Amino acid sequence: MFDWEDYFKLAKLLCESKSADLSGVEDARFRSAASRAYFSTYCLARNMAKHYLNFNSDLRANHAALIAFYKRSRDRKLQQIGLWLERLRGWRNKCDYDDHVENAAKLAASSLHVAQRIIDSLKQIQVALYH
Repeated sequence: MFDWEDYFKLAKLLCESKSADLSGVEDARFRSAASRAYFSTYCLARNMAKHYLNFNSDLRANHAALIAFYKRSRDRKLQQIGLWLERLRGWRNKCDYDDHVENAAKLAASSLHVAQRIIDSLKQIQVALYH
């Protein structure tokens, strides 16, 4: 089974790489990092919601539906995950669809920071569910 956190690891590598092979494609590198950071957290949050939180939707569910599910939760940690996912999704959409992205490197760094917070929160929730 694919480990969705690997997309986050890839995003970090893309942001941190000093490789000469990536020179000339900086914008694409940072846009890709932001996109992978979002998809990592989206899939991790989707699987958490489906397996542990009674989210009744198929695996290809509308992204907005998953975000709304988290934001509507009575649990403040889950609500925060929904807000973070919404922010990441907006950045991901900008990176994947806009012809011009202002300061893609900063946006990618912000995406990694928010994604790490989501991943950490999901892990804490999973640990709490097991105890």
